[in-house]
Amino acid sequence: MNSIRVSILFFLVLGLYSCSEKATLEGYELSFNLNGSDGQEVFLRDFRYEVLDSGILENGSIVFKGNLSHPKLSYLIVEGMERERLGVFLENSRIEVKSNIDSLPDANISGSAAHELYEKFLIAQASMSKKYNELYRAYNMAEEAGDSLAMTSIDQQWEDTEEEFKEWEKSFVFENPTSTVAAHLIYRDLKYKVDLEELRSLTESLDPVLGSSDYVILLNERIAILDKTKPGQPMLDFSQSDTSGNPISSDSFRGKYLLVDFWASWCGPCRRENPNVVAMYNELKDQGPGFEILGVSFDKDRKKWIGAIHDDQLTWPQVSDLQGWDNAAGKLYGIEGIPHTLLVDPNGVIIEHKLRGEELRKRLEELLMTEG
Repeated sequence: MNSIRVSILFFLVLGLYSCSEKATLEGYELSFNLNGSDGQEVFLRDFRYEVLDSGILENGSIVFKGNLSHPKLSYLIVEGMERERLGVFLENSRIEVKSNIDSLPDANISGSAAHELYEKFLIAQASMSKKYNELYRAYNMAEEAGDSLAMTSIDQQWEDTEEEFKEWEKSFVFENPTSTVAAHLIYRDLKYKVDLEELRSLTESLDPVLGSSDYVILLNERIAILDKTKPGQPMLDFSQSDTSGNPISSDSFRGKYLLVDFWASWCGPCRRENPNVVAMYNELKDQGPGFEILGVSFDKDRKKWIGAIHDDQLTWPQVSDLQGWDNAAGKLYGIEGIPHTLLVDPNGVIIEHKLRGEELRKRLEELLMTEG
């Protein structure tokens, strides 16, 4: 399915409002009551999954206390129920969370103005998820029936809905500039959908009071990285070891067009793309000034990494520091999703990010023919 992706997106409804998020206490007091439980450990983690607090449920209850400079999405995670983490937009107020052990996701949460706004957002998410599921099922039925016209129509509906939803998300941010819920939305979703200048505009639209919030700090860090690695900038060089333990530096490929391919053995889309990249590489590598590929793996398991290289017949240089998502080169370029490609000219100047498939082939052919 060309543009229909597995991830389920969601839609915002009318009536979303701004909240002031003024603290009613010097800190937060989160009371968690889980009917039917006793003795389990509970973790309170923030949106980056860092532990804020933990404790043991006594007769189904526990109270967490702390202080936040700004509200932020956090998660209550009960021992043995890790897959049912419960999101709570935490702020400095008295917050009550009540639920049953067999229906944790349906918890009643009160006392947080930020969470009230976030809950309206979640209701809209569920509504839009239903619409996308219907489109997904319709596409599968059309595909089974061999109805290409219907498939094309549904595919277009999906793309139109994605665009509509993105515009609603942007409107939500502009309508709620004082809310960290808006900052959270930019950080968790919109930063993947908009270009650098739009990301900058959305972030700058937030009230300056949010400037010291975790979300805005992280967004500004990302904008700084994207500024340094945008097309026209010199590539940021790095060195990592190949499968034999020998260091390979990215600047050793000067004089050729270089495609830096961030991937991993466990990444399905990466592996599905590899046969196309192999064919393109074998056909174009010696044309004009030539081009080379440098694979940078986000693997942790050395055997699986090398096995995937062998199985997919990847003959170009491959490197990794085996740190997974903490790969140093990935951090340098702010890579938050793979596959991700970086095309660099013979002088080491960045041409483009995220070129794949036929778009990548056409761009390379154009460049190599021009200098051939």
